[in-house]
Amino acid sequence: MCVGLALAGALADTPARDGLPGSLLSYSRSSAVADAILVLALSAIVHIATDFPLHVLDGHPAFWPVSEWIFQSGISYWDPHYYGNVISLAELALAGGLIVLLWLRFRSWMVRCVLLSAAFSYGAIAYHWATAF
Repeated sequence: MCVGLALAGALADTPARDGLPGSLLSYSRSSAVADAILVLALSAIVHIATDFPLHVLDGHPAFWPVSEWIFQSGISYWDPHYYGNVISLAELALAGGLIVLLWLRFRSWMVRCVLLSAAFSYGAIAYHWATAF
């Protein structure tokens, strides 16, 4: 989810070029609430797109109630038997980099509090997985 929020946040502040809107969010600038809803929706879409191929034996029916079909990938985001150690480190590095990028980009104390809580949660999860296995 952090990755999706970062990508959507980066799209929100892209300047316009050649008369074309530079961001997906440029049409809803009149309302901060509409921007927040759109950023959250985009982050959910990014989460779904990146979560879908990372389940081996713990998948869920993605198209329920239309179908009970469960996609089984060859890689897992957590199981070390299916490259989970590599995927989780890549996710941790990506999230850490995006947190730093957003920290440098936004000066608001509210944004920075959210970023600190995201960094803390990623650190706690990394500590848990490092001590659990």
